[in-house]
Amino acid sequence: MLDPIETQDWRVLVVDDEPNLLQLARFVFSETLARITTVEDAQAALIEVQQQPFSIALIDVNLPGMDGWQLLERIREIDPGLPVVVVSGYLDALDVRRHRPAAAIGKPYEARMLLETVRRVIAEHPRAD
Repeated sequence: MLDPIETQDWRVLVVDDEPNLLQLARFVFSETLARITTVEDAQAALIEVQQQPFSIALIDVNLPGMDGWQLLERIREIDPGLPVVVVSGYLDALDVRRHRPAAAIGKPYEARMLLETVRRVIAEHPRAD
């Protein structure tokens, strides 16, 4: 697993309309020092991105109302440097190529894969505080 000290500056936004998956995300990051914010819809995510800086955003593709791809584009308007990882049970390769997220993860995912993806993406997209 990750060294908690490595994660102390991570600020992670997780957007998913399934409460059990938000709970899983909180659990996955519970042994790290990362600060995690979870929201259930795109509008709440946009408010969070406007109000505070994040190291990374993990976004479910299938959200009610504004979908994850639309949310990714809106986040880029607000914070162009914020790396976004899309998460979905069904990932369309054309959408991934069109929207170019920092990474894409299929559901269901294993905790280790999620943490390693987050670590890699944050390392590839360092953010100034």
